[in-house]
Amino acid sequence: LPTPLTMMAFRSSLLLLGWNTKLSYWLKGIIRNIFITKTKKTPVTFCRTIVFDTKEVKIEDVIKLKASEKCIALKIGDEFSVRYVPQSLYFQSQELCISGFSLDSDALEKLNHDKEATFKRKINILKKEIKFEVI
Repeated sequence: LPTPLTMMAFRSSLLLLGWNTKLSYWLKGIIRNIFITKTKKTPVTFCRTIVFDTKEVKIEDVIKLKASEKCIALKIGDEFSVRYVPQSLYFQSQELCISGFSLDSDALEKLNHDKEATFKRKINILKKEIKFEVI
């Protein structure tokens, strides 16, 4: 998060460089890369296996933490977009029905202690029901 000093420097650079079209586009590209599209590596590895059956879909997620890391919250199966889309004044109707599974304190404690956890979901296609299991 920006501090008051960095915000003052940021605003000053906008005032100084914003009058020139080429400089303002260059500055906009740098700002977009730093604050929006730049990716940072996370200390977590993730592996997902999906098995399709005639009646159900089985999804198995394995999450591993590095030795020194702790997880304070985790939600599985929710909507998350990693793509930067500047036109964000729209939504898709299926996004209203998506709800993930938040891990309770016991599952988080187990993940932090063991540094690995497996989560299984079974989605019954015919009954439209989801079963969630923490291993």
